[in-house]
Amino acid sequence: MVAIVAGGFALSWQPGAAGVSTGALLGAPYSGDTDKDFVAHTIPHHRGAIDMAKVELKYGKDTDMKRLAKSLIKAQNEKIAYMKKWQAKHAGK
Repeated sequence: MVAIVAGGFALSWQPGAAGVSTGALLGAPYSGDTDKDFVAHTIPHHRGAIDMAKVELKYGKDTDMKRLAKSLIKAQNEKIAYMKKWQAKHAGK
């Protein structure tokens, strides 16, 4: 179980909940292909940043941090989309 404490609120997350596997939390196994491994391990990292930004939007008080959180969500989603497209292009290579 992972707990996030934000603004006095403790949020817990159980691996496997919300369609996220333990493997996604811990990262994909290494393949030996540095490029593929970089992308496979960076996607869950960016998803974690999105999750933390959503906590900020829900519980944060500072308008600058809320603005940053919105910006981060947009940027990280764009990066994830780019990496998924790259993965599809390089699958099986």
